[in-house]
Amino acid sequence: MGRVLVIHHQQGFLELIRRTLASLREVETIEISQLAVTPPTLTGPYEAVFCGVNDPVQAIAIFERILGISPDARLIPVAASAADLTRFGEQWNSDAKRKEKHGRVGSMWLPDPCTAGQILSLFPKPVEGTRVEIANISSSDSEAPGPPLTQNTLIDGYRLVGPIGQGGFGTLWLAVNETTGKRVAMKFVERGEQLDQELAALRKYVHVADRNGHLIRPEHINCDGERLWLVTPLADSLTGGDTADAYKPLSLANRLTASGHLPEKEAVGIAVCLGRALSVLHQSGLLHGDVSPSNILRIHGNWVLADPGLVRFLGQHGICRDRHYYPQAISIYPRDDLYAVGVTLWEMVSGAWEMTSGKERMKLDPPMPSFLLRKNLPLLKVIARSVAENPEARYMNAAEMVQELESLLTTLAQEAGSQYQIYNLLRPLRTGGEPA
Repeated sequence: MGRVLVIHHQQGFLELIRRTLASLREVETIEISQLAVTPPTLTGPYEAVFCGVNDPVQAIAIFERILGISPDARLIPVAASAADLTRFGEQWNSDAKRKEKHGRVGSMWLPDPCTAGQILSLFPKPVEGTRVEIANISSSDSEAPGPPLTQNTLIDGYRLVGPIGQGGFGTLWLAVNETTGKRVAMKFVERGEQLDQELAALRKYVHVADRNGHLIRPEHINCDGERLWLVTPLADSLTGGDTADAYKPLSLANRLTASGHLPEKEAVGIAVCLGRALSVLHQSGLLHGDVSPSNILRIHGNWVLADPGLVRFLGQHGICRDRHYYPQAISIYPRDDLYAVGVTLWEMVSGAWEMTSGKERMKLDPPMPSFLLRKNLPLLKVIARSVAENPEARYMNAAEMVQELESLLTTLAQEAGSQYQIYNLLRPLRTGGEPA
């Protein structure tokens, strides 16, 4: 059993890590104030060392002392904010030799306060069915090339049937489990920076994926010297066909491309599914960072939030693959994922997807929410709040948004009127006119 050292100024924080990791690691804890009074004997070796960085100079001295007795330890800063982490990182890297040897310090960090899920994500366990423990995989583990991705290639007991999609960070294949005959989706990410990003995200995500039925669940993860592959349930078929040539995944993007818009009741129901999934992620201290129609799939009739390749800690900077759905390039708050839900909800009910030209007229730019609010429709108010120009006016947590959506869903189910109120209202925008 590996050993973990935790150095912090709050006894409650020390106890949280001790309780969380008790069954996984041997945990030593030291309150920072003790270091000045009675310096403890540190023997090592340590698998990981957590240290509070509210005093960067003190934290650097502690980390350097640890490296003297345990050079292979993972050094994990504990910071109250991203700004504190940045300040620590700048001082750490101000020493050229230290930066060259240990420049990755801070790539993994723990927020203060934190949740048990955030702690556990730094000590992953294997995903069920995974042949290689995900914690030990890295893109440079082996230089041996993997098998070519062609029809009938067999990888870890899964036989490739044919490619079914191409994403920003990977290729999607239809595959069959040779043992069970079950058809699955296999995502392949090629070696490079994208592979490292995907691994870092999956190490966090696997601990929460089974906590809600609207989060996609990885079935198998592995990696060789060239690529990472992830096996997930296969989405329902939009066409009804299940061969590589006939199959088209029933994503929300493909559904909107085919139909242009959805009834408001159905759209709100999908948004409720997204809100519930995000509520679990956010409560576990994680941001999805890639909510968009292409990453929302229907699996066995159930809408799920897929593609966790950009998952990261709340407060941790990272890219957003599709800026159309996020308010800024660097999204770090729960409200940023909820902004994406608002934009997606707008696209489901507005008819923006059926416009072959002039699609910019249907964007949710800042003047649009004021137009929406004048219409006094509850669904438009939800959308307007999700994407409010003032970030403080947006939904702060998913539970609040879900509560309003569920109330709205009940109202829509009881109404006998049109299920396309907003779609009909926005006809002038789609035909080149101005909104009333």
